[in-house]
Amino acid sequence: REEVLASSGSRYTYSANTLALKEAQDAGLNRLALVGMSCQSSVLPVMWKRKVGKTGKPFLFNIGLLCSKTFDDAIFEELFLAKYGLRKEDMVKMNIKGVFQIWMKDGSYHEIDLKECHKWTREGCKMCPDFSAEHADISTGGIGEDNAWTLCVVRTELGEEVMNRMIADGTVIARAAETDATAMKLLRTLSIVSRRRWPEFADRSPVVGVPPPKKKADGSAPAAH
Repeated sequence: REEVLASSGSRYTYSANTLALKEAQDAGLNRLALVGMSCQSSVLPVMWKRKVGKTGKPFLFNIGLLCSKTFDDAIFEELFLAKYGLRKEDMVKMNIKGVFQIWMKDGSYHEIDLKECHKWTREGCKMCPDFSAEHADISTGGIGEDNAWTLCVVRTELGEEVMNRMIADGTVIARAAETDATAMKLLRTLSIVSRRRWPEFADRSPVVGVPPPKKKADGSAPAAH
């Protein structure tokens, strides 16, 4: 529990989380959970479905983060430092709630208009249709009016079992999501907005799994006359 809490927090740029697999395996760890944004949490179901073998076996649990976009790492130097004098190494916490919120080591707090940040949006995020990490066991994110609570969406039987156990042993405190109508409304709204990003040239009904095999051309000999 202490290790999980020590690693908590957000940094609003992308990272190749799955590359940490080798590091974990080198440390002798073989029962892993993936925590990632929707694009990353979609990886595991595909791996399991396609039976990729050793690569997919260590991952037993999949936590997806609500995400509307992430930013190129250059935003720290080209905007936060260049315009506002905020050094990345001095930041202790970041959040997005209508504005880009930044807390610094010296105790100061800063808000930056998201319109200023759009220029550094990662290109792939502009076409991402999945705000709510629909392929995860549990989707979670800090939306709504109350900063002290995190919205969680349980999506699988495994996710339900894990959540119920955490509630039962006091690891987490839970309340019905419907008690925060603002969070539920925002979840639906942002999910709809993300769906509209799906490019026209792409398959309109993406699925997780193996595509049906292509039919082989009929190579039989023509009938004799």
